[in-house]
Amino acid sequence: MSPFALQIALAVAMGYFFLILYLLRHESKATRPPDTWPTIALLVAFRNEEKDIARCVEALKQLDYPRDCLTIYLLDDQSEDRSAEIVKQAIQDQPHMHYMWVDEFLPGLTGKMNAVAMGIKHCDAELIATTDADCAPNPRWLKTLAAGFDTSVAMVSGFTLIQPDDKGRLLNRMQQMDWLFIQSLAVGSANAGKPISVIGNNLMYRRTIYNALGGFEKIGFSVDEDHALMKEIVTKTHYQVRYLHTPDSIVYSLAYDRFMDFVRQRIRWARGGLNARPFAWLVVMLSFVAHWLIPLIIIKGPHNIIGALAIGLVIGVDHLMLKRSMKALKIGALKKDILPYELFQLTYTLLIALIGPFKRRIHWKGRSYTKV
Repeated sequence: MSPFALQIALAVAMGYFFLILYLLRHESKATRPPDTWPTIALLVAFRNEEKDIARCVEALKQLDYPRDCLTIYLLDDQSEDRSAEIVKQAIQDQPHMHYMWVDEFLPGLTGKMNAVAMGIKHCDAELIATTDADCAPNPRWLKTLAAGFDTSVAMVSGFTLIQPDDKGRLLNRMQQMDWLFIQSLAVGSANAGKPISVIGNNLMYRRTIYNALGGFEKIGFSVDEDHALMKEIVTKTHYQVRYLHTPDSIVYSLAYDRFMDFVRQRIRWARGGLNARPFAWLVVMLSFVAHWLIPLIIIKGPHNIIGALAIGLVIGVDHLMLKRSMKALKIGALKKDILPYELFQLTYTLLIALIGPFKRRIHWKGRSYTKV
């Protein structure tokens, strides 16, 4: 690496360093419970989830929210396994929980986006909440997200973490770290007034705003319906998007058992985010380039103070951001995985860059999509 190229590398590292410091300045604002709890319709779209749906339903039963203000719809997107049987059995003594078979398709919609849109058409609650069938919210989840609304806010996202496994396997821990890293970027961006993403398995939004935007039918199909709705809110209304960073906002999702399944998920996310706003592209691309400078400097050299400073800035600010999130969420057990995660991130982002452009079709839940 020439001296000029090394100086460019240092400039990129410094840009990433100061970007993360800027995001870290914007913590989640304090929330206050409303005088009266709003009505909520909680939607869980699922397809072929017989392995995990019972865990989800049991967690939903434990939600601490007034029953007269909560209706839960379990939206079956034409499952072909025992999911329907499991759900119906689990909710038979829960009058506020309803099973719904989704076999009608709204114009231009399919998959999860269509199922959620159909669910919204059946409810009149003030707030719509969504989570996934492989997720387990903590009991105070709904109250925490509902308290995040004020007159300026249309959407609130909480923090989703990967459920640790009993064996502490490396792939599980790396997925925990990756969800932590990505959402740490999202928290700072949203609370700086420049939201780059939210996560559909931990989301709440105003039904009136959704309807005013024309619903998902007007927005158009996306495999990342959460990001598509967030972008519409940010670009077409004066409302804000808030991202909470507290233990009570946590929803626990399940890790993939195979590395390539995880990579395919990230490719799907990347494809869904291709129409992201400019600030999101800045964050993602600056992060990608800054991290890939590390092995480039190590391999190509020269091994001097400028190269060491560039590497130190990137790894150091990652360490600061991840430790801040761990402290806020009270999950300090992952601190030892920060450095191994740097290598994991380099590996899977390279695979996305190599494979992603050639994957014209996205395969998900037994279906194939070309438009994402």
